[in-house]
Amino acid sequence: MQLWQKTTNNLAIENLWQKTQADIKKMFQPDSLCTQRFLPYQYLSVLQDEILLSGMQPERIQLLTDKIFLHRITGGHPELQHLLKVFGYTPDAGNFTLWGHKITEILGRGSSSVVYCTDEHYALKVVSASGRDKLFQEYIRIFGIKCNNIVNAYDFYESTEGAGMLLEQLSSPSCDTDGYICGLDYLHQIGLCHGDIRYSNLGSDNNGTAKLFDLGNSFYGTTGSMQKEKKDLRLLLEKFNRVELRNDN
Repeated sequence: MQLWQKTTNNLAIENLWQKTQADIKKMFQPDSLCTQRFLPYQYLSVLQDEILLSGMQPERIQLLTDKIFLHRITGGHPELQHLLKVFGYTPDAGNFTLWGHKITEILGRGSSSVVYCTDEHYALKVVSASGRDKLFQEYIRIFGIKCNNIVNAYDFYESTEGAGMLLEQLSSPSCDTDGYICGLDYLHQIGLCHGDIRYSNLGSDNNGTAKLFDLGNSFYGTTGSMQKEKKDLRLLLEKFNRVELRNDN
């Protein structure tokens, strides 16, 4: 049974698996080893050695394909690869479950985290054990916030290998620029700076309500840092609105 073949309603991960298989086949084409750049070059060089030593044995190719797929769904973080294996990840499992939540898609990757979509339409932000304390602080801050323009946090999970935070799943940014300003104003009122104002941290819920998310870099700031952050947000929203207007026309 091939990896993920038994999974249903999981097209995003299935498509990633198909792409991984196709990329592996390309690596075996003449003169293609040094031109494939679908992985970080350090990891690619190791794979090149393994491929050359494998003698193109079918079972070896399958192991390499599984390895690349695991690399991709964990954002390339070795610690998270270990976490998935502890949670029972196997090539023929046909599913991908963390803390009881079935994963259906990768929503984003950070420097030390991966955010997944669950089959209940939540977002699950996952880190290795070394990032547990920072993630827990983010969870405590979000959980204590009562503002419609800040993402909701519902639960926190941990094990010896890593931790996860269950969040409201958001979609693309809203045109309600005032909502983002209100969200940032609320953070500033309680003394917090968001700490990472950028387009990829703007979202909206099913009702189109504008919401700020990713408070992993939030901090207690000064009046000056808050003023600068609010200015940065306004400039970002102005650029966003100009792009939206161009697209509408």
